[in-house]
Amino acid sequence: MSATRYSVPLAESIAESPDQPGETGLPGQLDQPGQGPGLPKPCVVSLPDGCYRIAVKPLRGTGTYRGTLRVDRGGGALVVSGDLYWLPLGTDDDGRGQAVSRALLEPIKSPGFFRRHGIPVYPRNRYHSYLRATSVRLVSLGACRASVAVEQYDYTQPAAGTFNGSFPAAPGSRTATLRFAPKPAPSFLWPGNYYEGEWVENGVVTGSVTLGWVSSSLRRCTIEVDTLVDAVSPQPVPALGAAGTESFKTMMASAGWAATVVYDQKDISKPATVANHKACWSDADLHALMQSVRKAGTDLDADWRLHVLVVPGKMPCSRGKMYDSITVPREGVVSYSDDGYPVADSVNFGTAANQTQRTVPRAFLRSASHEVVHGFNQIHQEQEGGADNSIMTTTPSVADVLAAPGDPGVFPDDIKLKVNANVRHHLAHFPDPVVRPGGHTFASWAMTPVPSADRLEVGPELLTLQVSAADDRVELGEPVQLRWTLANTSGADAAVPSEVTAESTYARITVIDAAGRRREMTPFVIDCERSRIAPLAAGGTLAADARVFWSGNGFAFERPGRYTVEVRVDWTVAGTPMTVRGETPVFVNYPASDAGNAAAAALLHPEVGKWVALGGGAYHLGDAVDRLRGVMAGDGAGDGAAPGARALRGYSGILPDAQ
Repeated sequence: MSATRYSVPLAESIAESPDQPGETGLPGQLDQPGQGPGLPKPCVVSLPDGCYRIAVKPLRGTGTYRGTLRVDRGGGALVVSGDLYWLPLGTDDDGRGQAVSRALLEPIKSPGFFRRHGIPVYPRNRYHSYLRATSVRLVSLGACRASVAVEQYDYTQPAAGTFNGSFPAAPGSRTATLRFAPKPAPSFLWPGNYYEGEWVENGVVTGSVTLGWVSSSLRRCTIEVDTLVDAVSPQPVPALGAAGTESFKTMMASAGWAATVVYDQKDISKPATVANHKACWSDADLHALMQSVRKAGTDLDADWRLHVLVVPGKMPCSRGKMYDSITVPREGVVSYSDDGYPVADSVNFGTAANQTQRTVPRAFLRSASHEVVHGFNQIHQEQEGGADNSIMTTTPSVADVLAAPGDPGVFPDDIKLKVNANVRHHLAHFPDPVVRPGGHTFASWAMTPVPSADRLEVGPELLTLQVSAADDRVELGEPVQLRWTLANTSGADAAVPSEVTAESTYARITVIDAAGRRREMTPFVIDCERSRIAPLAAGGTLAADARVFWSGNGFAFERPGRYTVEVRVDWTVAGTPMTVRGETPVFVNYPASDAGNAAAAALLHPEVGKWVALGGGAYHLGDAVDRLRGVMAGDGAGDGAAPGARALRGYSGILPDAQ
């Protein structure tokens, strides 16, 4: 897939090459004499795969850039990427301002011993830059040293109240070379190879570098599993074609990550506000439960921790969901143990057909793993390289792939509990803020400012996408009720997504203001486990709707004026990325009175935005309830001409009960 689709930098495969003709040894302390008369002997510096702790100390200024460098040949070619965090003078090795480094002094089982260095985790607000390696030289003549040339992409932290920062376009903020030589490790805290050297920009040494191998894994995370009463959690299953078991841990290992899996709370009590926890849950009730049972003291600046909540439910509810925000993006996902595999989703479910997830352990673990990897900000393979037998293909599509020629097998016995090479590359080498919980909003990396050049835009002779708004003139603070319909105009069956909702992630909504500024309205709830690529008959249609108001990227219509709302549906067929687009105009009225301004000020608040995104009923969002009730009360008894009442049109059916 073309890298031009990404809105963030991503390291690609590079060649390991020897010194170029005419190069000499490194200056300063790294210079070493030649080895004997005549031509110097070649020296190969070992740079094994895995995660390295890196520290860059500028020659000027106070503080240090610390982070990780990932060396990865797991995909069949060398890829090197890294992330740096700025730690001012007075902060410890983990960036938390402590007098003594936690990483150095955490005790382990035996008193008097210290934990060896592992994969570090740094605070999100200290994130500084991404490193994309463009060449690596491990073979040298004379002086035994290596070098890694990088593009460095400085990060602009997100504005207050938002989550997505930004990176500059290629080739980044600057280019630099890390030049280093093997050295004895300064202490037993370093478990592997250790190097010292220089950071060089434009041929000038601007800082010192230390680099030490700490893990064969590239990144690490914690997966916390909580289970409601009457539900069961997904458990390890026998490995496919091998001894041992497969689990969340081995699934994440297929991406190069080390996962700690914690089965924490069990038999969590049913919330009093939920009448029947064995039925389908509202998004609001699930969101409230996830927020209330989240492990106390969770610190996403110290632990990349993803919360998995398992509830019973029933068929057909949803095998699983991801919430783009509990308090920050991508903290938690939900899995339903008593939903399952209805034949309406696929006729290829085999022995799992019409069975619940708890009775089909391999498929259950696959479905829950799919949501977990969504939590680490990965999208469907039906939107990238195409459906396959891997974790990020939706469950019905996996069943269909196994039943088709090319990758034959039987569902659920032959399900692969691994990510594919494409998702592995993303998880291994995207910048930290993109993949870590509490970082960027879902799929932000795939949201390009303009339609991607590598996608085939389908014309009206094959497919049309008609977009309309219930009202094309709305008040400031009023959600726009949007509807779109995909129609097959080709005269033959067309392979398209079976669902074109925003929640399925196939439909993407973009709001464009009068100045041409684009804002992606990412879905707040990802509900995609029933979707697949399926035939749409000639003349057939698929429809969906949404209240366009707020997302993790902010408000859709935050000021009066003219807007265009664009909907595009993206998918992949036979390796070809496709898209079909439609749009509709919307005008946001200028408030004509102080009352109108007051109503807009009350409604344009993120808590009200979350209320709308959850479809109402989210009474745990107390600020949203108070603001909505305040606007309702201020308008009197249903006076439709009152400014607030006009704005409340867009909240029809989801307003809180009056008090």
